[in-house]
Amino acid sequence: MYLSFSHDGIRLIVMRKVLACGFCVIGIIGCAGSAAAADGDVDTGFGLDGIALTGIDSANGPAIVLQPDGSILLCDQELEANSDSGVDFLVARFSADGSLDHSFGTGGRLTLDFGQGYDGCADIALQADGRIVLAGSTIAADGAHRFAIARLNSDGTPDGDFGTHGRVTLYNLGGGNFDRASSIAIQADGRIVVAGAADTPARDKNFVLVRLLDDGSLDASFDLDGVRPVPFITGDTYLSSLAEAVAIDAQGRIIAGGSAASPDFAGFAAVRLLADGNLDPAFGEGGLVAFDLDPGSAPAAADAYGLALQRDGKIVLAGRNESFILDPSLRNSDFALARLLPDGSLDANFGNDGRVLVPFDLIPRGRDQAAAVTEQPDGKLVAVGIAYSPGGLAAAIRVDARGELDAGFGDSGKRTYAFPQAANFRFTDLALRDDGIIVAGWANVPGVRSDAFATRLVYSRSDAVFADGFELDTARQPGVR
Repeated sequence: MYLSFSHDGIRLIVMRKVLACGFCVIGIIGCAGSAAAADGDVDTGFGLDGIALTGIDSANGPAIVLQPDGSILLCDQELEANSDSGVDFLVARFSADGSLDHSFGTGGRLTLDFGQGYDGCADIALQADGRIVLAGSTIAADGAHRFAIARLNSDGTPDGDFGTHGRVTLYNLGGGNFDRASSIAIQADGRIVVAGAADTPARDKNFVLVRLLDDGSLDASFDLDGVRPVPFITGDTYLSSLAEAVAIDAQGRIIAGGSAASPDFAGFAAVRLLADGNLDPAFGEGGLVAFDLDPGSAPAAADAYGLALQRDGKIVLAGRNESFILDPSLRNSDFALARLLPDGSLDANFGNDGRVLVPFDLIPRGRDQAAAVTEQPDGKLVAVGIAYSPGGLAAAIRVDARGELDAGFGDSGKRTYAFPQAANFRFTDLALRDDGIIVAGWANVPGVRSDAFATRLVYSRSDAVFADGFELDTARQPGVR
């Protein structure tokens, strides 16, 4: 989400060097001249010529998680003519080869109606016992936005031991009526953490995190009532903030990432909570971190949408940096990554003082942005999103441990993708599997408005380095969103 603000009386124009951007459009035959599949190529043996469509008419921002057998669970939203709301949570399951799993739901799909109004799923996670947990938002008839959380059994049936008929709704988390859940993570003890944004009575936004027990009730050991609003206050400045991603680290601490803004600042933001819900004083300024992505440039705004925890404890945020925001004729946004050390400070050994900006610039003033990021076993980072063009292309980049674009991926570290079955593509989530990078997204398909899809990108594991017997959990790194 874009947080708007103004810089009264300030007009700065700074010229900056733009990296040359080559790209390849991937379809049935891959890149022209390709003799063999290379890292970043679409695996055309997956789905139909490399893409597995869900078959819906209302995709918004699908998220995925992988089951132990390699099956792919995707959540989003679907128009349902016979529901109370018209739009419900959607869950679909693909087999490892990209075909819809007809043993799941009806023809591989199912929907959940919260009976309030519009229902949209934003994230999906697996419990250790195989049960499926979903988080998103529901809009009631009175216009109030509420957290919506559901749990399914492994076969897709609602879990009757969770909330009411497998569903939980939470509202008025910050004193206002517009709360939105964005991301979900499962603790080692099975408790469920959901992150998002809570409306205040003044209609500002704050990070908010809630924690649920196994039965769906709020966990009173977490900030006394199970709900932890986190106002961003740096010095004497209040920042309106939105949490977009959440993860649990090896010490059981909760890390949420997103964006924060005031009248003269808009940047990436992160918070770390201790297991009891208190802010971690060893992280940033009293548990809070906020920073811009292009310091010293013309007024800019940055938003983080994805988060990944590296094996060494470092924290990676992914999103976009939008420059020249005061002049629409110059406004442009790029993929943006930032890496924090475990204490919340920017990692000076990554990119430019902890920050990496990657332009695609397929069209002037293109709003390119990353949506999700993950770490490969060799420490390289893959981020996916969109590179704007007249039709819109899904996009991916890979950088090494120093933040340098990896020449072994795509065209000097970046790729764009299109498929002949649809148009206007966007990648929204990803997860690693032994046989490739599974990526979710949405596209405009002829005859429908937008359909959710999955694809598989080639990546080699031959150069993976493991230490102390470590093996990557390829189902999904916690918090990747």
